Amino acid sequence: MKRCSVHHESVLPSSSKKVWQWLLCPASFERTLPPWMAGSAQGQEERIDRFSLIVPWGLFSIPIRCKMDVPSSEEGLTATLEKGLFRYGKYSCKVISTGPQSSLLREEFVFKLPFFLSRKKMEKKLKSLFSYRHIAAERDLELYQKYVFPAPLRILISGSSGLVGTSLGQFLRAAGHELVHLTREQSSHHHSISLNAKDGSVPLEDLEGFDAVIHLAGENLAKGLWTSSKKRRILESRKMGTEHLVSLLGQLISPPKIFISASAVGYYGDSDLPLTEKSPAGTTFLSHVCQAWEAASKPLEKIGVRVVRARFGLILSSRGGILRAILPVFRLGCGARIGNGQQKMPWVSLEDVIGSLYHILASEPISGPVNVVSPNPVSQEIFAKTLAKALHKPCCITIPRCFFFGEKAQELLFDSKEVAPSMLLQSGYVFIYPELQDALLSSLPSL
Repeated sequence: MKRCSVHHESVLPSSSKKVWQWLLCPASFERTLPPWMAGSAQGQEERIDRFSLIVPWGLFSIPIRCKMDVPSSEEGLTATLEKGLFRYGKYSCKVISTGPQSSLLREEFVFKLPFFLSRKKMEKKLKSLFSYRHIAAERDLELYQKYVFPAPLRILISGSSGLVGTSLGQFLRAAGHELVHLTREQSSHHHSISLNAKDGSVPLEDLEGFDAVIHLAGENLAKGLWTSSKKRRILESRKMGTEHLVSLLGQLISPPKIFISASAVGYYGDSDLPLTEKSPAGTTFLSHVCQAWEAASKPLEKIGVRVVRARFGLILSSRGGILRAILPVFRLGCGARIGNGQQKMPWVSLEDVIGSLYHILASEPISGPVNVVSPNPVSQEIFAKTLAKALHKPCCITIPRCFFFGEKAQELLFDSKEVAPSMLLQSGYVFIYPELQDALLSSLPSL
């Protein structure tokens, strides 16, 4: 079979030097992979040496592993196939300056397949990869261009292996910031700090010198039944975990300038009224959890640390969270309205979570609670119909409320919250995906 070629090019809003630096960073490669395609990159922080892709192929997958050729320059780089079913494969990339803050990025993959694999199918998958990658590159580079820091930040992050923590870490490293992971697992990596397994302690000198701390750790709400022990873990992982970290930071000679702690729109409980950051707390279990969670960070305010409590809505990404959980059901054409379907869902795209947190880092006037949600909440019925439409599937089933039991179902499925991102909008944040349909399409494969 003859060789085939797939290429894609786009103009990016950054200088060729910055695009080149971004392109060589392993974190930027992983950051710009589409959610429907796994992969990784190896190398030093500022130089990618190898990259691998796992291309979905029906019930199977096709691995691609390429090694970067050396030397490389700003004129271009190439990588040759090291492992895979391809009979031949070569990746090439060029960055061409088109202005002081504008560059053309051109990527190409030339390949030769064995006879039993479809050339057209592979071309379609690679085109989808390149298209997503360039959209993601433009999106991230615009944020880097908009928010300029005097010097790279040194940031400590907990919960870095979760949905938000993973993407945020890739984004921050690709931006040139230094990221250190706070983890309960023992690690000798120089970019991680391990808590003592017995008492959660850590040498205070290890926590000195950070510009920012982003605290995302907490027990998974959706996983498992809400038994008494589960509810206790949900509360303690947030309240006591935050109290412990805040206590350590409060003892530092040089505490961080900003402490961002995760919270949730569950703070507001069940309400039919429009909700802003000034709205009162609710009376549900999750409301009490969020109140205790947020109160745990208050001691840092007394020593002059800028404390931000990010109240996340339902985060949409097919990499995890609610969307990943319900996609298999909707792909089978079993999308449904739950109850009367009128309960409001305060959703937000994963990309706007990342963008909002970066905006908060750069915006010194922002402090206190911040609703990290889309400006356009929708009802559960509209959400289900929009997702089904994006997947080209029907949504004509209604599941009566009587089919659901317990506190977990009530709070996660039926409590209504029409939450507005007032603080973000007032401070000038521009949402990447303000509309639900666009947010869903950005996370779903076009194949």
